[in-house]
Amino acid sequence: MEKGFTKRQKIPLFIGLLGFLVIGIFTAWFFQTELPKELATSPSQLEREQSQQEQYIFFQNFTNLLKQEHGNILDTKNIDDSKIPGEIPKFQLHFHSLNKKLLFSLTAQFAQQKGQGYEISRLEFQEQVSYEIKFRKEKKTWLAIAVNFDLEMPVVPEIKTETAEADEVMEQPVQPPIEALKQALSDTSDTSDTSNTSDSPQKVRTKLVLILDDVGNNLPILEKFINLDHDITYAILPLLPLSNTIAEKIHHKGKEILLHIPMEPKDIKRHDPGPGVLLMQDTPEQIMAKLIKNLESVKYAIGVNNHMGSAYTQYKPGLVEVMKVLSQKNLFFVDSKTAPGRIAQNAAAEQKVPYLARNIFLDNEQNEVYITKQLLRAVRIARKYGQ
Repeated sequence: MEKGFTKRQKIPLFIGLLGFLVIGIFTAWFFQTELPKELATSPSQLEREQSQQEQYIFFQNFTNLLKQEHGNILDTKNIDDSKIPGEIPKFQLHFHSLNKKLLFSLTAQFAQQKGQGYEISRLEFQEQVSYEIKFRKEKKTWLAIAVNFDLEMPVVPEIKTETAEADEVMEQPVQPPIEALKQALSDTSDTSDTSNTSDSPQKVRTKLVLILDDVGNNLPILEKFINLDHDITYAILPLLPLSNTIAEKIHHKGKEILLHIPMEPKDIKRHDPGPGVLLMQDTPEQIMAKLIKNLESVKYAIGVNNHMGSAYTQYKPGLVEVMKVLSQKNLFFVDSKTAPGRIAQNAAAEQKVPYLARNIFLDNEQNEVYITKQLLRAVRIARKYGQ
């Protein structure tokens, strides 16, 4: 038999080799054209990362200004987890109590310093109000900040002071915050009008209620408070070794007592509310049993306020059961406002339970100057809205 390929066998072999050659040429062309594309995207990726870093620093600087001039910030975070190119970065600020007027003023001040435009929108969702701040660069939205809060403070006028020439001001000592507080409190000490003439309006003396929370663990510190010549209301945690003893001492001094009822927070694994906590999984029978037991451990309570409860005070079925018990016991409810909204207020109204809400949180920052400023703010609110 003759060796080698026949003519008929050579034709398919040639076609196969030609196919491999075409595939090789196409592959080389593909990688030659694609590689520059990949290299071309690298600068834009770098620019995007630089822009994100710039936006994060911008947000941190804005937050620092708010912490210094406003305070009451509980949490700050980046809520933009998508990292999608072209998407506007989103951040979040959570205030305990918000002064809307001051927030708007500080936003305008910061935008002017940075040479950027801005807009603020008011948002409402399921009876909850929030604000959204958008900073603009080159007429396009560059960064968005969601502003949430537990309580929006009433807008009240600042305490006016007499103006003076620059030289006179420099010569006068600055009044310490604590002295300003004493003066403000003394100004409200006697606001009654003894005149009985119908032509003169009757002046009404307003009240400022101070509630000391988390009482029940430290007797020596408590005794310093109850010996003060001020009417302070004490919110006692239940089922602690000293709960009843402390209640007896406070009652003996003629001071008011609240049951500081522990309620489930959003992150209960990190924040332990303590014994007697009301949980969202509790049945109506369990809620009643817990409340009665807690009230028995804190004698003389005339009302209740919540300890923690950022999750529970958003849970209306549980709050309704709480209000049923308070209605039966003729107790009122003070909302500590650890979560936004009016769910607790609506539940109290349905069960005809007297409802109050905290206006000011005094010691978010534990220093004398900050706490004194908060007390002065509380005085202003009491003057305008108190009864």
